Amino acid sequence: EIHTVQQSTRLRDLQDIVSGTSQTTFPLVDNQNRLAGVISLSDMRHVMFEHGELSDLVVAGELGKRSVAVIHPGDSLADALEGLSGQSFEHLVVVDTNDERKVVGLLSHHAVMGRYRKALQQTGVFDRSEDESP
Repeated sequence: EIHTVQQSTRLRDLQDIVSGTSQTTFPLVDNQNRLAGVISLSDMRHVMFEHGELSDLVVAGELGKRSVAVIHPGDSLADALEGLSGQSFEHLVVVDTNDERKVVGLLSHHAVMGRYRKALQQTGVFDRSEDESP
């Protein structure tokens, strides 16, 4: 299950959302559930823990990033690697092929790198035995 966050969600309410999931990146959506940006745990931490008195005043849309690297179902591994390299988030937002603002999933950095390693092994560029510790 992917947890999205409304832009208008107060920081205090975000605490409940984040504590109930292991997800670290959250697509920000508008009131029509269309992608408007992304917010990460690190975006929230500073205000949550150092400025707790602001948690009723600050909303998610004020903390999140509007510029979002997205990927589509069926995009290549190279596309995913490129998307991850241009951002500091742990996940890429997966959007519908026909609608750039319809969130359909998240793709983790871990999953992309695992697939990349597998591709390197299949081509013989990366020998698994080189990665194993003695």
